[in-house]
Amino acid sequence: MKFAELRSRWAPERAADAFARLTTGRDLAPVAFGEVDGRLDLRGLPGDLDAFRSGRSDAYPPLDYVDVRDTTWEHLDLTAAALPALWLSRCTIVGSIFARADLTSWTTAGCTVRSCSFEHAVLYACSLGAETRSLLRRKRRPGLFEDCDFTGADVRRGYPGTTTTYCRCTFERFRSTDSWWLDAAPDVAERRDWQAWTAQR
Repeated sequence: MKFAELRSRWAPERAADAFARLTTGRDLAPVAFGEVDGRLDLRGLPGDLDAFRSGRSDAYPPLDYVDVRDTTWEHLDLTAAALPALWLSRCTIVGSIFARADLTSWTTAGCTVRSCSFEHAVLYACSLGAETRSLLRRKRRPGLFEDCDFTGADVRRGYPGTTTTYCRCTFERFRSTDSWWLDAAPDVAERRDWQAWTAQR
């Protein structure tokens, strides 16, 4: 199925319901299109960001982000989904696919991400190691990306984070103009402590 077909199958009401469930950690089975290789089929999901940006009084994260906190995503296929400007705090993401998804300006803070594919995803201007106000009030929780594939991902203007660990991740042919990604890419799969390594460079 072509990407345009994946997106066009989402009726506005179904897409809004799916996005609400995704960002609040509720059951996604009722809105998924069955399963693909053991993962819920949410391919092509268009995120309804405007509906979730309004009505929030707190100023952190910024009002142009969608705030996602303490949520678990497991075995989801979000290939070609449009999910830009998500601010994920203390979330767990396991065994999910974000291939060719629009994840522009994603921010992760204290998240654990395992066995996920970000192949050819757009992570332009991402920040994969930020902290939220709630994290600053308690003991800092560092982020972890383990066994993840960033092959061909666009991370231009992105930041890998000094508190984030990348363990056995693949960064082949990914796009970046920033030295912290370019310096790290050849050896990041073998380095458990990003901050200590970059300090030696």
